[in-house]
Amino acid sequence: MQPKGTYATYCVPPLEAVAFGRGALAYIDAILQSLAAKRVFAITTRSVARSRGLARLKGIVGSRLCGVFTETKAHVPESAVFAATEEVKRSGADTLVSVGGGTATDTTKDCNLLLASGAKAWSDLAPLITPRQRRSAVSAFETVRVSGPVLPHIAIPTTLSGGEFTFSASMKHEESRSKQLFIYYNLAPRFVILDPELTLETPSDLWLSSGVKAIDHCVETLYSNDRQPVTEAMAQAGLAALVTHLPRSTGDPVDLEVRGHCQTGAWLAIFGIMNVRLGLSHAIGHQVGARWGVPHGVTSCLTMPAVIEFNAKEAGVRMHQIAHCMSLRAGPREDPQTVGSRVARTLRKLIRSMGLPTRLREIGADRRDFPAVAEHVLDDPLMASNPRRVERAEEILPLLDAMW
Repeated sequence: MQPKGTYATYCVPPLEAVAFGRGALAYIDAILQSLAAKRVFAITTRSVARSRGLARLKGIVGSRLCGVFTETKAHVPESAVFAATEEVKRSGADTLVSVGGGTATDTTKDCNLLLASGAKAWSDLAPLITPRQRRSAVSAFETVRVSGPVLPHIAIPTTLSGGEFTFSASMKHEESRSKQLFIYYNLAPRFVILDPELTLETPSDLWLSSGVKAIDHCVETLYSNDRQPVTEAMAQAGLAALVTHLPRSTGDPVDLEVRGHCQTGAWLAIFGIMNVRLGLSHAIGHQVGARWGVPHGVTSCLTMPAVIEFNAKEAGVRMHQIAHCMSLRAGPREDPQTVGSRVARTLRKLIRSMGLPTRLREIGADRRDFPAVAEHVLDDPLMASNPRRVERAEEILPLLDAMW
C-alpha cells in the first residue's frame, strides 16, 4: 500500500458525535445545549425549506433560530456562498446547521472558510485552493487548518452524498465554470444527524443518484494508490450495503429501515476518505457537473463505469475485491480487465434500472467542450492517486468519448 520504507497516518475527522436512526433529529437539542448555542443559523435549499423535516427542526430549535438561508445553488457557486456568509454575519450566529444534500453541506463549510479567512472576493480565495500535488511524507492530505476561528457546524443530510463526514469543500468559480477544492481540517462538521425520516421528501432521483455517488466513493477508495486497511474495511462494508439496499430504498411504502441502511452505507463509504484520495471518476465528475450543470450524484452515474474499465488493469487484484463486495464472480486468476468490465456492466445495469442516465449525451454535454474539461480534470488534486497514471489532458479525451 505504501512504498517500502515509508509509513502512513490515519487522520480522524474532528467529529464529536453521530446520531443515527429513526427519530435522531431529537438529538439536536442535546447538541445545542452542549454548545451553549444561543443563535443558530440554518443553511438549506428552497425545496428542503418547505419540508416537514425543517418544520420539525424549527420546532426543536425554537427561539434559538436566528436565520435561515435557502438560496443555495447546485455546485456551490461563489455568489451563493458569499451571499450566505453575509447573512450569517448579519445574524450574529454562534452555530451553523446545514440541512440537505452536499450543496447545503458544502455551502456551510464554505461559509466557515470565508468567515475564518476574511475573504471578500474570489481573488482572496484563490491562494487557499488545494493545489493538485499537495504532498506529505506521512499523509495523503496535510491536515492544515483555516487560520481563523470557525463556527460549530451541525450537519443534517437528506441525501447520501456523505460530505458531512469530510473536511473538504468545493466551490464553483463562475467565470471559468470550474470547480475548485478547499481542504482544511477544521471545516468538518462537528456533529452529524442521520435520520431516515428526514429523507422521505427527498426526490427519488436525487436520493438514488447520491447513492451511486456513495458507491463511487467505495470503488475509488478500494483501488486508490493511497488505500489503507481501515478505509478498505469501511469501503467494503459500505459497498456491500449500498448495492444491496439502494435499489430497494424507494419502494412504496418506503422502508425506513432500508433507507437507514443506505445512510450508514454512505457513512462507511466516505468516513475515511480524507486519508485516501479518490481518483479519475470524481475528478471528471467535478468538471462535468460544473460545466454542464449536472447534479453532483448524477456525475458518478456518467463517469464511474467507464473509469472502472479505464483503471481495471492497473487496479489488479483490487478489481476482484470490488467484485466480491458486489457478489459478482471473480476467479483468483481471472484477468483484472475482464473483472473490471463485469463490474462496470453490472453498475451500468444497476444505474439504468433506477432510471438514471449513464451517458454524457443524455445530459446535454457538448463534445466541443471536452478539451477544456480535460485540462481542468488534469489540475484536480484527486488525480494524484488514481491507479492509472495520467500525465496529459489528451489521455482523458478518449475516456470522455467512452462516456459519450
